[in-house]
Amino acid sequence: KRRKGVEKENLTPSPESQDRQDRKRTQTSSRTNNKKARVERSQRESLSQPGASVSVASHSGITPGKIVRVRLNNFMCHNNLLFTFGDKVNFISGKNGSGKSAILTALVLGLGGRTSDTNRGSSLAKLIKNGENRGSIEITISNTGIRSHDPDKYGNEITVVRNISDRSSTYRLMSDKGKVVSNKRMELNSILMSFNIQVNNPVSILNQDTARTFLKTATPKELYNLFRKGTLIDEIEEKLSELQTRKLPQIRSLLKRKELANSASVQDLLEYKKKVEKYAELVKAQDEIYELNRALSWVYVRDLEGILATTEGDLTQVVTKIEQIRQSIESREGTEQHLKEKLETLEENLQMSNAESEAVDQANVDLEQKVSYHKGIVKRKIVDIKKLQKKIETEAERCTEIQSEIDNKQSRTAEIESKTAKILQQRSDLKKRSDDLRAVMSTTEVHKQQLADTVEEINKSVTHTERFAANVLRSITQKQEYLKSLKGEKNELRVYSEWMPQLVAEIDQLNERRAFDSKPKGPLGRFIKLKEESWGPVVERFIGNSLNSFVVCSSKDLATMRKIFDKLNIPRDQRPTVTVTKFQDTVYDCSSTEVSHSRYKNLFRSIEISDATVANVLLDMYQPDTVLLVPTSGETYPLAQDRANVPPRCAMFLNKDGTKIYPEPAYRCYSDRVAEKTRFLQVSPEQAIRITEHELKSLKEDYVTHKRELDKGKKKLEEAQEKLKNYLKELDTLARQLNNCETKLFEAEHIELPESFDLNILEEDLQYRKNMIDTIKGQIEVMEKEKDEAMDACKSEKAAWTEKEKVKEELSNKIRGIEKELADVKGQLRKYNTNHDHFKETLKMEMVKRDRYTEKIGNLKAELEDALKTASEMCSERVIESDRTKQQLERRMSELSHSVKVLEKIVGKKPIKPADYENRVEKYKQTTDSLKKVSEAMDALKGNYEILVERMDSVLNLVCSNTVHSFKKILAMRNFVGEININHENKTLALNVKPDPTVAANTVITTLSGGERSYSMVAFIMSLWENMATPFYFLDEFDVFMDEVNRNLIMDLLMAHARRNPDKQFVFLTPHAVRDESTQDVHFFRMEDPRR
Repeated sequence: KRRKGVEKENLTPSPESQDRQDRKRTQTSSRTNNKKARVERSQRESLSQPGASVSVASHSGITPGKIVRVRLNNFMCHNNLLFTFGDKVNFISGKNGSGKSAILTALVLGLGGRTSDTNRGSSLAKLIKNGENRGSIEITISNTGIRSHDPDKYGNEITVVRNISDRSSTYRLMSDKGKVVSNKRMELNSILMSFNIQVNNPVSILNQDTARTFLKTATPKELYNLFRKGTLIDEIEEKLSELQTRKLPQIRSLLKRKELANSASVQDLLEYKKKVEKYAELVKAQDEIYELNRALSWVYVRDLEGILATTEGDLTQVVTKIEQIRQSIESREGTEQHLKEKLETLEENLQMSNAESEAVDQANVDLEQKVSYHKGIVKRKIVDIKKLQKKIETEAERCTEIQSEIDNKQSRTAEIESKTAKILQQRSDLKKRSDDLRAVMSTTEVHKQQLADTVEEINKSVTHTERFAANVLRSITQKQEYLKSLKGEKNELRVYSEWMPQLVAEIDQLNERRAFDSKPKGPLGRFIKLKEESWGPVVERFIGNSLNSFVVCSSKDLATMRKIFDKLNIPRDQRPTVTVTKFQDTVYDCSSTEVSHSRYKNLFRSIEISDATVANVLLDMYQPDTVLLVPTSGETYPLAQDRANVPPRCAMFLNKDGTKIYPEPAYRCYSDRVAEKTRFLQVSPEQAIRITEHELKSLKEDYVTHKRELDKGKKKLEEAQEKLKNYLKELDTLARQLNNCETKLFEAEHIELPESFDLNILEEDLQYRKNMIDTIKGQIEVMEKEKDEAMDACKSEKAAWTEKEKVKEELSNKIRGIEKELADVKGQLRKYNTNHDHFKETLKMEMVKRDRYTEKIGNLKAELEDALKTASEMCSERVIESDRTKQQLERRMSELSHSVKVLEKIVGKKPIKPADYENRVEKYKQTTDSLKKVSEAMDALKGNYEILVERMDSVLNLVCSNTVHSFKKILAMRNFVGEININHENKTLALNVKPDPTVAANTVITTLSGGERSYSMVAFIMSLWENMATPFYFLDEFDVFMDEVNRNLIMDLLMAHARRNPDKQFVFLTPHAVRDESTQDVHFFRMEDPRR
């Protein structure tokens, strides 16, 4: 329904159908003939006019990837052509120049092909119709089924539009609804890959030039090239080479740069996060400043109201004070003289009483000093007497204890002396026994250790001798074989292989004739020298077959090298590897990728490479800058097994014995064998022969010598082991005896010895303490007498002091009464002596103060009115902060203003949205995930590449076998017998066919008739189809060299193949007339004859 009204069914009859109609017309009237002619002419004219369209079938449910229709606008010979294909078999016929091949050319170019692939010109601009400056190709592809490409975007059909102009061309990819989905070439490549459409594959689209060459003059080499191109073997090998030498290193380098850039973005993200936080602080501070401004306006009003109220209160107080001053002035009376007389009388009485009191005070002070002195004497004497009495008690108790101890010890002295002598004797005997056993055991231990060392040394010697003898025997065999090969021809290249001198000579000759873009470099071992010869065998083993490989700079040089291999008949399994890479003058900078260590070198730094290109190839293939050379495994294990000790960028450890150890976190170890001497590096044939002969002779002598030493060593080992066994038994017996002796000695040493006594010391101490008690008693008697005397003196002086205190108390009471009365009189006098002028002056000052307060109140009211107006404008409601003063608010405002200035310098004045930070975080996460996926994809790609390289030979053999089998099967349909001979070394493919199975010998295809040859060639094309799962196949002028019989046979063959493959689309273009037998699956279309 969608195409209704757009596509018209204008199907021109085929020539055979036309003949049948002509015969029928001869039997009808001339009027009918004229009518038929007019209808036929009308159909041809409608097709030749602009906008002509052809539709041959409905395309519902078509397999994805098939061509639905092609629209050409100003392309080659077509003004405006719309051609709709059937989804199964299509025959397009027409004379040369009618535009058949233009449809095929448009198909190739519209789906991304190059102009050179069509053999129709050198540029797209030349394919625009004469007289026009623009053209377009529109190709619609089916997109239904389970293998459809992105059906949500494109729907059931994908339309590819390629617009062509004088200078450029562009693409548009549209959905079935006419919406442009993409204009990128990569999307077109993705679609072609999804459907496995191969516009540059001659097996999928065979144009007329390739068909004519193929059917008529194809040589075995051209057939071989067609076979490799049609089965994509050439493209696969080229892609694999490009992947290894260029794309994988580029991806690895790009990934590394992206990872560095992603690491830098982390720091930017953290800085932006800080900026967002600072911006939030800035907004908060600005909001607080706004609120503070509102609060300050009302705080100012509140302060003015407070000041006004205080001032009004002060005014009231001043008025009251003025009235009191006036009353005081009026009530003053003159009683000043009476108070002065009374004051003089009181002062005289007070002076007399004070003199008498001072005399009494002085007498009392003297008495108090004497009493205090005698009290102090009494107290000190009492304390001293108590101390001496306590000391007498203590010494008496100690004397009793000493006397008791003397009596007790006198009865135990004999018993203690006997027991002590017995314990000391036992200790002496056990210690002597222990020392004797230790001396014997020490001597035996020395003998045992010496014998054990001897056994260990003999055992090591025997083991070493056995291993060395086995290695020597193995080396003798290897050396004999190596010597035999060296004596064949004394050429330094002969070291690499017997055909290497001839190969290098051939390369030199071709290079002189400029057959190479750059002279190939190889074998690579010629450019490598060792810095330490001891590492030579390990380096050779690690690099492997690359020492006899070559390096070229282009695919052309690679092809030339293969021709040399073919010319010299070098066996395929012995051919050196040839690597294609760009020749460079400088070696890669490895400073950021190589491993370094204070004690060991990496493999790349342990060799000298005289050519930069060779060095770069080895870096790409083996990464020797990441391999650390460590002499032994014992030195390697501590470095490899602990992740903290693994040197940065270390991928592998290599030992001199060939052991490969991969460090943590993927720790693993692989042992290997290496030769004792290098085979290729720095070795000439003569030198190699001399060294080998000398080494062989020495090895044989060493083997005999070590065999004898081995027998002696084993016998000596048995004797030493027997002696060691006896010494061990003896040591065990001595150890048990020593253990028993030491146990007894330990117990004896821990028995406590009884203490002996010295009675003289105790008796002297007892007499000393008795004498001390007598002395102390005499001191106590003297102190008691002095204490009594002091107490008597103190009592008499205290009685005199008591009498004086009574007199002093009476005088004090009298003086206090006079002073009180005197203070009252002075107070009254001061009150009445106040200066009358002072009261007047005070009154005047208070009145001035009243006037000032009145003026201030008026000003405050006016200022308050203005403040209320301003505050109401800023905030209609009264905002008062009762907990903070105006000064506190202003101080906080100043702090916030300073903070805002600082924050504005940090974040700028442009607003920052938190969503921007979240977007950046999400972008960083997506970038990290993308890098991880790319890294995983690169690892998978590298693994797939290695698998493909390993399986290429198997794939090639499978394709060859499948092609040969299909070819024989198709020939059998015509009772032909034949085979395909494929020679990969000579790069030839020969078709041998026997039309008559009874003939014994195979017939070369060039000797067949034209029809038989064409049939064989078509059979070959169909056998190639079996290897290509593409949605459509186009054949242009495949029957140009066939007669009618063979054409019909081949047509039937193609139709049968098409019916067996209903999921494929077949389009056959022919300049010959075909039978018009249109069915639901087969459609015929004839192009309009060209206008001459």
